[in-house]
Amino acid sequence: MGPCWPAFVLAVPFRCANRIPMRRYWGLSLRTRFPTGHHGYELAWQCRRFGSFEHFRRTMAVWDRWARVIMGLGLALFGVVMVGALVQWAVGSKR
Repeated sequence: MGPCWPAFVLAVPFRCANRIPMRRYWGLSLRTRFPTGHHGYELAWQCRRFGSFEHFRRTMAVWDRWARVIMGLGLALFGVVMVGALVQWAVGSKR
């Protein structure tokens, strides 16, 4: 299925909703997010009961969609802040 973006971007809500024990890969640092992002689907399948694999796939598709939206909004906000900083720097250097 590829990388588990919901486990990487939405680490704590993803773990809570899928009943992944917090002792596994606890923390918000990148050091703990990479293993969780790599094994997120597997951990979700092992720790939470789903009616079928199709139910699991649909649930993970919703999580994936939300993770991509939040990641896109974060990148857009970062771009706006960087453009604002460059504009401020350019205006400030002319004075």
